[in-house]
Amino acid sequence: MGRGQTFTEISKEQVEAFEIPIPPLSEQHQIFFYLKEKMAQVENIQSAIRNQQAGLDALPQSILRKAFRGEL
Repeated sequence: MGRGQTFTEISKEQVEAFEIPIPPLSEQHQIFFYLKEKMAQVENIQSAIRNQQAGLDALPQSILRKAFRGEL
């Protein structure tokens, strides 16, 4: 879209004439709530992963404690 001999540029008129399609407001709301729901699911999964990682990080210490107590 750029024009020019020394360097290519996009003119102000081209930018002003460029149309960006935007869905109707009702569809924007549907998209928003869908994405909000999906982000909540992602956050829940991330939290579960962090909890599992914390458990895994504590496992070696737990095994050593049991070994020193003779529980293994």
